[in-house]
Amino acid sequence: MHNIKIADWEYLYAEQILIVYLQHLDEAMNSFARIMDRVQTEAIDDGEDGILIRCQRYGEQMKALKQMTSNLQEVMKGRAQRFVEEIDKADQFVYGR
Repeated sequence: MHNIKIADWEYLYAEQILIVYLQHLDEAMNSFARIMDRVQTEAIDDGEDGILIRCQRYGEQMKALKQMTSNLQEVMKGRAQRFVEEIDKADQFVYGR
């Protein structure tokens, strides 16, 4: 039998790091959205295939991505803890608990 060890703290730490990364990404997207809003407000309307329309489309795509990162943060919260608890429960026979 192989000596498989699961270090609980590594999973918990990885989850925390990913959530912090997503929070920073979210903040960067907020900043980007503010800049894009300002560009759209102050830009000259240059027609159907112009820069203004492209900025609007790009801004909409960024809002969709921002929603995805927010959703991912919510999904991840507590996942590692639940995983560790499931593993601890499943391997009780190994440690004689």
